[in-house]
Amino acid sequence: MSHLPQSSGSASESKIETKPSSLYNGEMARSTPMQHTRQRPSLPVQQRSRDLSVRLAAGVLDVRAAQRLRAQVFGEEFAMSFKNDIDEERLDAYCAHLLVFDGDKLIATTRLLDQHRARLAGGFYSQQEFNLEQLLTSAHGNILELGRTCVHPDYRSMAAINMLWQGIGQVVNSWKIDVLMGCASIPLGVGDCQGWLNRLPESQRLSILVRPKRYLPTTALSRDPILPPLLKAYLRMNAKVGQFACFDPVFHCADVLIWLPLAQMDTRYLEHFGQPADV
Repeated sequence: MSHLPQSSGSASESKIETKPSSLYNGEMARSTPMQHTRQRPSLPVQQRSRDLSVRLAAGVLDVRAAQRLRAQVFGEEFAMSFKNDIDEERLDAYCAHLLVFDGDKLIATTRLLDQHRARLAGGFYSQQEFNLEQLLTSAHGNILELGRTCVHPDYRSMAAINMLWQGIGQVVNSWKIDVLMGCASIPLGVGDCQGWLNRLPESQRLSILVRPKRYLPTTALSRDPILPPLLKAYLRMNAKVGQFACFDPVFHCADVLIWLPLAQMDTRYLEHFGQPADV
């Protein structure tokens, strides 16, 4: 369940400097399953234009701030409310959380779940929605799942979005990730999501059949849905999508599986991942 506007500008030349450190402080480690996870380096970054910066969550307060921002953004977009204005989900405790700030204000976030943490957590979030056994078995390299992605509505500009993608790219390089995976959410009632998937060219579909655990309810709509910017961005990057959408009863939306091997990414976007565009 994610929502992220697309980015078309170039990435900043500044690099994220990695240092060995726990993603969470001792308080979080003592109270959640994070105490059982392998440590990853934190990613403090230099300040950029307009005082924007990106880093991984350093403790429980950072994670709470991300959960509040998610509740604010998802609450507005999916017309729902959250207990205590916090979007808290079980896998949060196993994920690293990437945060973009304008000064001290949190303006964007996404959570990151790699294969090691996914095994400890009992699986990826996407496995709650799709039968992925064949796809994951056939995958080569390390998989990173992105989820719960959102940007504050006042900051959906190139600068904020580029900063988030740049942070993701630095994590991909630091953790030696080969495949990005996740779910892009499409609100129901705005078009025929499954019909749109059926009409996609074969080149944009996963070659392996991935079935959802909950099929979409029947719709009388025949027009294509309005695609969220996150899904548009992934398609531009040359991501593949699953043949079927899954019904998300919590957010009352259609979730589309995204699968993006970095080796197949459109070269125009490689600069976001710390690689020259001509490789």
